[in-house]
Amino acid sequence: MIKYIPEQSVLKLRIGDPFKLTAADFERLCAAFFAEIEKKFL
Repeated sequence: MIKYIPEQSVLKLRIGDPFKLTAADFERLCAAFFAEIEKKFL
């Protein structure tokens, strides 16, 4: 089971929260995604 802690997530959303990504949110998600990929595979 995956433990999800909203405070440790990029956007701080809780399960079930409605959301609408802004350009800044999208950039933060992309940066976090690629940082994690680099950390794991490079």
